[in-house]
Amino acid sequence: MATLTVAQLTEIRDGIGDTCSPYDVSDVTLQALYDDAARANGSIDCVKAYALRSRYGATVNLVPISGELGNIQVNQKHTQIKELMDFWAGICGIGGAGGLTAGAIDLGLDEPCPDGMDCYDPD
Repeated sequence: MATLTVAQLTEIRDGIGDTCSPYDVSDVTLQALYDDAARANGSIDCVKAYALRSRYGATVNLVPISGELGNIQVNQKHTQIKELMDFWAGICGIGGAGGLTAGAIDLGLDEPCPDGMDCYDPD
């Protein structure tokens, strides 16, 4: 695939909130996601979703754990990245929270026949 342009990298970074150097996700990683046919496959939106998965995993270390039972105080950055990750995953149709779902299509086949008639005709 083509190399991501500066404008595309900026769009991705703006979309994932990774705008301050040093970046959480490198340009090389973004390009690899873009080129990966099994993941982003040339989709800028899907690059955002997968890059946010990387950022989300990295922020786990920023969540403080305290107390005898390991009570977790949720870090605000971690929460914000999770919300962005779910948003872009939903746009891309990536499974998990925020993934696209299919609804039922009503073809009206279970409706009764008009005037209470028996509509079944085996002939």
